[in-house]
Amino acid sequence: MSYQYSSLAGAIDDNAGPLRQYLDQRYPNLEPVQADYRARAGTLLVGGTGASPGTSGAAFDYLLRFTCDAEYLPATAVFAEPIFDRPDHIAVVWELATLAGHAYMRPLPENTLEVVSRASWALALCTELYRNPSVLPNSPLAELIRSDLFTTEALLALAPGDALTEMRSLYLLALTELAEFLPDPSAALAPGPTFAASQLCSADADLIVDGVLISSAAKPITNHPAPHAEPRRHPGATPYPPEIRRILR
Repeated sequence: MSYQYSSLAGAIDDNAGPLRQYLDQRYPNLEPVQADYRARAGTLLVGGTGASPGTSGAAFDYLLRFTCDAEYLPATAVFAEPIFDRPDHIAVVWELATLAGHAYMRPLPENTLEVVSRASWALALCTELYRNPSVLPNSPLAELIRSDLFTTEALLALAPGDALTEMRSLYLLALTELAEFLPDPSAALAPGPTFAASQLCSADADLIVDGVLISSAAKPITNHPAPHAEPRRHPGATPYPPEIRRILR
C-alpha cells in the first residue's frame, strides 16, 4: 500500500487527511499559541524583494546549513527522479554543494557570498523537484534537463538579482540574530536531517544544533507588490564578474 501524499506539507494541508485530523484533535487550541508567537515575533527585518518566497526560503536554509558545515551533502537535492537517474546530474549537484560550502568561512567576502547564494538557490530548485515533483514543468530546471544543459554554470546563472539581494540581507541578519546557535567545531550538528517517516513522503528539517531545531520559513507579504518577472539568461551566459569566475575555477 503506497502513501498518497508526496510531501509532509501536502499531508498537513489536506483537511480531510488522517495526519491533519490527528493534529487538529491532538492540538485543538492553536490560535492562542499562534497569536502569542506573532505578538513576540517583532517587526519584519527583511522584506520580500519579489523573488519566489518558497525558493528563497529553501535557498536560505541551505545557506545556513553550509555556514555550519562546509562538507554538508544535500541529499534531498539529488532525490528527484530527473536528477537521481543521471550520474552526471548528481555530479553537478555535488559541485554546487562544494561551492556552497564556502559559506563556512566567516565573515564571507562579498564575491564569495554571491557564489554561495547562487549555489544555494540552485540547490533549492533541485530540492523543490524532490519535495513536489509536479512543479517540474514550470521549474527553471525543466529546460536545462530537457536540453541536456544541466551544468554547474547554467544552474548558477538561474538566481535572479532580487533573490541575491534578499539572501545577502538574510545572511547578514542571521550572523547577528543566530550568533549563539551557529556552532563552533565542537557543536553537535545535524544539517537537513530526515526521519524514519521520510520514507513515506518527502520531509526533512532545516538544522539542529546542540538539540535546538532551527527552522526558517518564507511567505509572501500580502501588501507587497506582485513578484516581477526576472529576465531569463541563456544557460551559457556567465553573469558574474571575473573575481567570481576565479572562485569557480
